Amino acid sequence: MQKVDKKLILLRIISVLIFLFLPISTQAEQHNFEIALMDGVMDFDNGPNEFIFGSRISWLISHYSLEFNFNYVPRKGNDLIFYNINGLIEISNFGKDNDYPQLIPFAIGGIGRTHCIGENGWDEISYNVGAGVKIYKSKNLGVRADFREHFYWHRNELKLNIEICGGILFKF
Repeated sequence: MQKVDKKLILLRIISVLIFLFLPISTQAEQHNFEIALMDGVMDFDNGPNEFIFGSRISWLISHYSLEFNFNYVPRKGNDLIFYNINGLIEISNFGKDNDYPQLIPFAIGGIGRTHCIGENGWDEISYNVGAGVKIYKSKNLGVRADFREHFYWHRNELKLNIEICGGILFKF
């Protein structure tokens, strides 16, 4: 049986995504990248709420974005790390393109990994879907709020994790 190189598969997926989004990117605005610093809470499989913090890095392509997000959940004995590649679609832009503030609701979904660090650590493929809103105060600064459902199968059991978070948004 041939061993699968995970790095090679990830490189191929990224290459295909770049190939698909490159024609659209020629229509992108001058400020077409965002970084968001986020924190909030996550409800683990209808269990206790846990503090969560992370970041979002987005490539803005017209009303679509390709986003990488990283979340860290400090827990006693078994910290969790979520990282995903997401597609984000702006639902509408309430405000003219050159007027601020701008209110932009969005829908988001993606695939990634959930990694548990600890004595009995594990690593699972995970998915997320959700919605949120961005409010730009200027062309370079705003705030963002997200609501997401992260789900994965661990030991043949579906795990549901609801995330509610917000943060500051920098556009460049």
